Parts: sequence; structure tokens; C-alpha cells
Amino acid sequence: MKKHLLLLLISAVLSACGSDPIRPSIPSAPTGVTATAGNGQVIVSWTAVTGATSYNIYYGTAAGVTTASTKITGATSPKTITGLTNNTTYYFVLTALNESGESTLSSEVPSSQPTTLTTPAGLSATPGDGQVTLTWTAVTGATSYNVYYGTAAGVTTASTKVASTASPCTITGLTNTTTYYFAVTATEFTVASSVGSETALSSKVSSTPQLPGGYAPATGAAINITNTYATLVGSFTNPASTTTESRFEWGTTTAYGTNTASLVYSDPGNIAPSIGITGLTAGTTYHYRFGIKTSDGSWWYGDDKTFTTTTLTAKSTIVSGLRYPGQFTVAATGVYWTEGIGSFNLYYNTVTGVTTAHNPVTNVTSGKIVSGLTNGLTYFFKAAAVDNGVAGTLSSEVSASLTAAVPGGGQLAAPTNVNVTASDASVTVSWTAVAGAASYNIYYDTVTPVSTLSLYNKIGAVSGGGVYILSPGAGGAPLANLTKYYFRVAAVSAGAVVGALSAEVGVTPHVAALATPYWLGITAGNTQVTLTWTAETGVVKSAPLAGGAATTLASGLSHPFGIAVNATNVFWAEQNSTSTGRGAVRTVLIGGTCVGAVGIAGTTCTTLNTTPLNNPQYIALDATNVYFTELGTFDTVSGMRLSDGTINKVPLAGGAVTQLATGLNGPQTIAVDATNIYWAENANAVAGAGFVKKALLANSSIAALVSQLSGSQNITLDSTDVYYWSAYGALSKVAIGGGNAVEVTSGMSGTQPLAIDTANVYWTENTNGGTVKKLNKSTRNVSIIVGLDCTWCTALGIAQDATYVYWMEGDTFDGTKWTGVGAIKKVAK
Repeated sequence: MKKHLLLLLISAVLSACGSDPIRPSIPSAPTGVTATAGNGQVIVSWTAVTGATSYNIYYGTAAGVTTASTKITGATSPKTITGLTNNTTYYFVLTALNESGESTLSSEVPSSQPTTLTTPAGLSATPGDGQVTLTWTAVTGATSYNVYYGTAAGVTTASTKVASTASPCTITGLTNTTTYYFAVTATEFTVASSVGSETALSSKVSSTPQLPGGYAPATGAAINITNTYATLVGSFTNPASTTTESRFEWGTTTAYGTNTASLVYSDPGNIAPSIGITGLTAGTTYHYRFGIKTSDGSWWYGDDKTFTTTTLTAKSTIVSGLRYPGQFTVAATGVYWTEGIGSFNLYYNTVTGVTTAHNPVTNVTSGKIVSGLTNGLTYFFKAAAVDNGVAGTLSSEVSASLTAAVPGGGQLAAPTNVNVTASDASVTVSWTAVAGAASYNIYYDTVTPVSTLSLYNKIGAVSGGGVYILSPGAGGAPLANLTKYYFRVAAVSAGAVVGALSAEVGVTPHVAALATPYWLGITAGNTQVTLTWTAETGVVKSAPLAGGAATTLASGLSHPFGIAVNATNVFWAEQNSTSTGRGAVRTVLIGGTCVGAVGIAGTTCTTLNTTPLNNPQYIALDATNVYFTELGTFDTVSGMRLSDGTINKVPLAGGAVTQLATGLNGPQTIAVDATNIYWAENANAVAGAGFVKKALLANSSIAALVSQLSGSQNITLDSTDVYYWSAYGALSKVAIGGGNAVEVTSGMSGTQPLAIDTANVYWTENTNGGTVKKLNKSTRNVSIIVGLDCTWCTALGIAQDATYVYWMEGDTFDGTKWTGVGAIKKVAK
């Protein structure tokens, strides 16, 4: 209690003396106040006041500012006051504050009127080696400038900044051939600080640093991108009197890894090299860049760019197992095609009675030259059609005498003249008896060579020389159709000792026997002979568009080839190879069947032409007629053409043949519209002798749309243009009414048939395993739609409807023979 009273007493005494040691005194008014105007703002500065902890600013547009004027609390020097009106004078006073209170007002100061800085204009950029120099027009009132830049066009104040600079300004450390974008602002201070004013960004300019001399290598956008191919594009400026080497680098990363072959240029000026790269992977992104080699030996490159290859579209098989298919077409009712035997075997000996065991020459066609023969001998020949390795019935025998025959001899250690003949799931084996043999063993297998340890065998087949039939009901393993078996025979002694094995022979069981070649002709020469023949072998088949089993509509035909379909019938042309006057244009109802061949009694297929034709090939339809090409007559031995080709028509219901164009040299594919018929003439591929022609349907007046082509073969047309192959791999077009020809793409492989719709032209190519391609008619960009499923196969034709592209895959070569297992497939557009 006494201590408390003492404290109260001391406090009363101090209060009476007018002093409080715990609270500081109120600060004095600020001095040294200045107000500097800017763009819509004023910067207020002052001298610090001892003991002050903060400051208040009072201001207004009239003199005599009081604490009732606009107030800014907690200010520190310097203070930027924004949001002011340009060209207006403002007045300012300050007070200093601490915990004891607020000082009196400072002296009042007016500001100069806030001014407006204009945005810099006239910005330009000049490129150099790794740098760009900028210049602009000076801004009145500006004390400094800021430059902003980047590699994207949308430059902002957040981009890379070069502060407190002036015009001209050189920005270094840039990358050659990379494009940069620039803008500039004006400021009112000479040093960068947190205060001051800055204008909006100027208009943007761009510039690309480049090498001395102006090479400026640049990487362009890739074009012609497919699933396995792309064309890379670059550009540079070549100085005068300079030879420059260029190249592309590409790969799946920016390490690239692959260089294209160097391209060398000596012409001055702007140059745009391009090169195609192949072997790419579908659906893969690739990096690439273009570079040039300068005189000092260094490489300079453009920007890295990328492209992504396309992916393959899923495809489906409509029908498979085709035997040497020819042409095909598509209708609402299904797909239709022709098949025929496309390969033959020759057999020969120096004595008459040739069999399939005598010197087979396999997988040949008519006109085969058999060389390496011996002058002074007489040779005897026969031919047989071959389907999937199965030889049909032998033809009649022909011979060529070079002089008298020379006798020969033989061995009895193994059975000789072993012969195998195939039929439905059965094989007949025959041989010449071996003296002293008690029986024979037959060894066979599906792999070669056959030995006594082979998978299948038959022991004690026959007690003497003769014939044994292996079939599903006989001893040994059963046989399967379309599987090739190899056979050897050994004689067995009475003591059960197996003798030497015979020579090996092979055969494939099959359902139907093949037709026999006829008109076999032979011409003797120096150590060689030339053989020609023909055969009745072809069929016409159909299958549903959705896929399914094939239906044979016509069989026993003579080399059917071109085919077309309308709402009721299937039409085709039968060439009959080199035979004179045996060709025909024929038809059968959709869903019907017929059997027979032209010139053979009992035919039930309808022949439209009332007079024989000479090798009709391609056909087209309209509502009234069938239009077709005739190649003309040929020499049956040499194969040389003896007469000119023609373009003809015959009524759909049959009747007299009318020639629309004559004197043609190798007419090929044809197309028809309401006014004209169009065709390609390849002139037997004589360079510069091909044509694309048309003839009026009304009066057969012929006009050559394009001439002097090299090997023109295939055409298609839309409502305005005829598209055609020329120059061995260039696709071109010409207006239906005539005019200058235009090449739309080149570098194609082969001259396959074409298909067309409103947007694209389609075709097949046989290289790199085979592809289906399309060309966009507007952009001329070529792309791969899908790859084929076979190696060394033949893509024979193409068709399209509103939804799908269809194509025919022909035979596949297995290294020794054409296997004859074609198919018709489709893929969505």
C-alpha cells in the first residue's frame, strides 16, 4: 500500500512539471518537398524528418491544400501518385507522423503538369551474324527506352528485356536462321527504377540473324507426308560466284543421326532444295533441319522442325485364293473378276514320247526360248498349264531337228521314269520296272529331299513295275489338296534289301484338272528353239462386297481379261492370246452361270459380237453399248502384231460390231461419258509415240488430247479432266475439251489402272511390297492409303465406291514359282 501511494505521488509531481519521458514529441513538418510530373502521374519527394514514422500526402487541383483534401497515408519518399489527369496542375503538402501525433503542414508545392509520352514509331530491324540491330524514331520527353523480344510473334513486357537503351540498339547472342520478334517502349528516366512512366509497346518487327554474305539457311515445312515417305524442304540465298553444299539431317530425336546426300548449287540467288526420304515408320514423329556448308568448311543449320507420318488404315479381304486373276470391277451387287492360267511348264527330250519327267522348264509363258541345246540333235517338246505348282495335261508334241539324234544309255540301280500325276486328294505314281526287283517302296513327304527316313512311306507298293495310286483310302498318310508332296521310289530285293532311291519328283493334289495347251508352235534356231502356245483356261467369278465365298459365273473361257458390270449382267472380253479371229465380248446374267469357250461347240455363255474379234482386251459400258479395244492380230510364232488396233462398240443385247476408231497402235484402258469415248495408246511402249485420244460417239471423229507420250497405258476421267499415266511413272491430266497437259505428280512405280472420285485419284504400286495410294486433286499431295500383304506380288487393278477403295492382289512369287493365291481387298477411304 505504501509503495502504491509513492508511485502516485511521483506521477503527480512530473505532471505538474509539464514533461512525459515515455512519449516522444510530435515531429516537425517535412521540408525539401518536390513534385515531378510524368505521364498521368506525379512523383513526390521530401527530406526525412527526425522522429517521424510515416507521412501523409494531401493534394488537390487548387492552391490552399488542407487536411480535408485528397489524402494518401503511409507514404514513403519518393512516392508516385498515379491516375492523374495530364495537362492539369496539382498542389501537394505533407505531414510527418509518429505515435505522439501529426505535424503541421509542410510548405505547399505545385507540380508541373503531367505530360504524355508517345509510343515509339519507325521501328526497323537489320539482321547480322548472330545479332539484330534495331532503330526507331526518338520520342519527345523520353529519357530512355526498353526493348522486348522473343522467338514467338506475341511479344509482351514479360518477354526478354533490354532496359535503358537508345536507338540504334544491337542485340547480340542470337541464333542464326532463327526468326526473332521485337517491340520497344519509351520511358522518362535514364536509369531503370521502380518509378517513372513507360509507354505501350510499339508495333512489332521481325528479323532473322544470318551468316555474312546472306546465306540464311532455313528449314521449310515437310510435304508429301505418307506412312513411309516425306519430302523435306529447305531454302538459302547463295552469294554470287559461290558453290554451296547443302544437306538435310533427320531422325526421331534432335540428335538426328541420318544425313541425306549432299546437294551442290552454284547459281546465285534464292534456292529451295528438297529431297524425299523413304523407309519411315507409320505414326512416328521425325525431327529434321536444313543446313549449308560455307567456304570456311563449317555447317550452318536452320530451325529444327518436325513431321509425323500417317498411320495405316485397317483393311479387309473380300475374297482370297484367286488363281492368276486378271481384271476386276465393283458394282452394288458385289465384286466381279476374271481368272486364268498364267504359267506353264515345258518338257523336252531327244526322243519322242515326252513326259513330265523329261527336263522340265518351269513357270514360263508363250514365246519361251529354250537355249543351251546341242546342234546335231532332234528335240521333242510338250507343254502343260501350271496352277499352284500343279501341272495339267500335256499338249501335243512338237519337234525341231538340228540333225540326227545321238543314242544314250541308262542305269538300273534305281527305278527310272518315275512319274507322279495329281488328282483330287490322290497321286498316281508310276515307274519303269527294275530287273530282279521283288517289290518297291514309295517314300514321300511334304519337305525335300525325301529319304528312307521321311515322315511318310509306303512299303511293298507293287510287286512289279507299274502304277500305284496313293489316296485317302490307300496305305500311308492321307493326302491333302493344294499341298505339294515329293516322291522317290526304291526297288526291294527278294531278301528285303532296299535299293538306290530314284530321282525325286513332286506334285500337288487338286480338285480340277487343268486345261491342255493347244496351238503349240516351234521355231528352230542356233542352239535354241522358240515355243508358243495358247489354252482355254479362264473363268469369271463374283463375291459379295461384304466378303464371302467366290461364285463361278463362267468357266472354260479363252483368256478373259477386261470386265464390267451393270444392273443385270456381267460383261467381259476374251483375248484368246495370239489366236486370230477367236476373241469375243461375252455376257452372263448376274447370279447365272455358263460354261464353254469361243469356237468350241456347246457354249452356253452369250456372245455379243456376231463376227470374230482379234484380241479384245479392255471394256467399258453405257446404257446402250459395250465399248472395247481390239489389239489386232498377232503372229502365232513370233508374237509380233500383224494388224492395227481398234476401238469398237456392240449393243448390250448383242449384234453387229461398229468400229469407232481404227489404225490404232496398242490401245489400252478406255472410258466413256455421254459424248465421247477416251483411250490411251502406248504404241508398244515406244518412247514418244503414245497418245491420249477421244472419239465422238456420234460420228467417230478422233481427236488426240495429248501426244508424244512414253508408254501411256491407263486413264480415268471425271467431269472436267482425263487423268493418265505417262513417261513411265508420271501422272498427268488434260481437260476433256482439250488443252495443255499438266503433270500432277511423278516418281510413281508402274502403270497400274486408275480410279477416281470427286476429291482423289487412286492407284496401286508394286514396289516395296506393294501399296495403295491416292492423290488429292486440289493439293496434289500423294499419300499411301494402305500397304499390301504380300512380297513381290502384283497389284492388278483398283476400284472405288462411296465408302471403300478396292484392289486386287495377284500372284505371289515364292522364289521359284508364282503361287497363284490372289485376293480382292478393300479399305475405308
